[in-house]
Amino acid sequence: MTTKTSEVLQACADVFSYTDTFCKGSFARVSSKGKAVLSPHSSEAGAWCSLGAIKAACYTLGGGDMTEGKARMALANVAGCGGAIPYWNDHPYTTKAMVQQAFQKAADLARRHGD
Repeated sequence: MTTKTSEVLQACADVFSYTDTFCKGSFARVSSKGKAVLSPHSSEAGAWCSLGAIKAACYTLGGGDMTEGKARMALANVAGCGGAIPYWNDHPYTTKAMVQQAFQKAADLARRHGD
């Protein structure tokens, strides 16, 4: 069974609903301001950037490259960043709440479209 894009996006929205799970400047960190870890799906990871969260969710849920690409496009469309997710994520004014809301909206839209 193929992992749906909405499942990946919802997993990301859910992870960002917890305290100290969002980071900037790295795919993943031990904590929001902790040291960077090598992989977003490392057992050491406790905080993720937007792309790191998508990569970790795809790895955990079994979503492939196509699912990852669709999740990235859905988030970029909702965030209005034209595909520049790292710039949007790392911008000084981007907050964890903004990221969580964007993931939730993208998940809801994907679900409505059957993906």
